[in-house]
Amino acid sequence: MARGRATSNLLGQCFVYLTVLAEAPPHNGRVMYYCVCKCGNSGNFSGSRLVSRITKSCGCLRDEKRTKHGQYKSPEYTVWASMMNRCRNTNAPNYPRYGGRGITVVKHWHSFANFIADMGQRPAQHTLERIDNNGAYCPENCIWATRKTQQRNTRRNHYLTIDGVTLTLVEWAERQGIHRNTLDQRIKAGWPLELLFLPPFPQGKRPHQLGPKKPRALRPKFGPPIPQVS
Repeated sequence: MARGRATSNLLGQCFVYLTVLAEAPPHNGRVMYYCVCKCGNSGNFSGSRLVSRITKSCGCLRDEKRTKHGQYKSPEYTVWASMMNRCRNTNAPNYPRYGGRGITVVKHWHSFANFIADMGQRPAQHTLERIDNNGAYCPENCIWATRKTQQRNTRRNHYLTIDGVTLTLVEWAERQGIHRNTLDQRIKAGWPLELLFLPPFPQGKRPHQLGPKKPRALRPKFGPPIPQVS
């Protein structure tokens, strides 16, 4: 005889996401019911588990909570938790560079569900970047960016304006085909703008040392040098 007679009068009742439509054949001595879930799925469920609220859905509620509120193992959750930590935890090692200098997280983003709803899934090889490096973490000021793009937006970057065009040193170096360190060293050495993008000089040479070389005296394989005719 099937157990759970107290659950034999559940037709038409709703249990969280599940609505009981009909009795189903007993399973392992348990009273079973055919239910339809809020998401549209249907199946047979134990009456006692429905009454005790152990079973609340076909499984979609668990997936929904994991997606919206509990992605504690996901890359997006790790990014969100790190953002909250560096802006709000005064004991965090990097708090002085974020919360300590006034970088805040908009209240709407104190909920991970709101953060993931605004930002969406993180593309591969991307990190969270603020467009205005002095602004808050909020939907209007944040994007998913590659490491390379984010490094160009750091406060430590130096900008150079030439002919009305302002770029970082990295961007100028890439555009002109020279190494960023070479460009940085030339600026620190006080080179004029017209010489900044010259091709790298031979090792140990400087611009004033370059030019046509003076002819050397020809020297035969044996004997004294052959005098030059002017």
